[in-house]
Amino acid sequence: MRRHCVRALRGAAPEKQIDFFGSTGAQMRAAGVDSIVDADKLAILGLWEIGQALPKFWRAFGELKCAATDREPDAVILVDWPDFNLRLARWLHRRGVPVIYYISPQLWAWRSYRVHSLSAMSICCSRFCRSSGSGLRRAA
Repeated sequence: MRRHCVRALRGAAPEKQIDFFGSTGAQMRAAGVDSIVDADKLAILGLWEIGQALPKFWRAFGELKCAATDREPDAVILVDWPDFNLRLARWLHRRGVPVIYYISPQLWAWRSYRVHSLSAMSICCSRFCRSSGSGLRRAA
């Protein structure tokens, strides 16, 4: 999904210079996204690994905040990873950066209260969202 989004956005406006940066895996890097954080190094399994990896997550969060401050993006697209991205979305939103968050059905299925934190700063990109009657269709 992510690399297709990059290619689609670049293809929609080939006359414009659209730069992407962020937390990337191999496919995003191959699509030309400038890697601030290597997402492959943040992959963990199990509760024990979460505790051990917490410093890496805080460092990644700080690196992405610094990159957003330095590069002053026109908008930010966040995909998945709600425990990390919702915190980043709030930080970006408070600084006036438009946030586009690909919202998967798990947002409602796992923790429906999250929808309230997104209502003022998101665009719903999921077919589920359009049919769910949630009212989250675009930023207010």
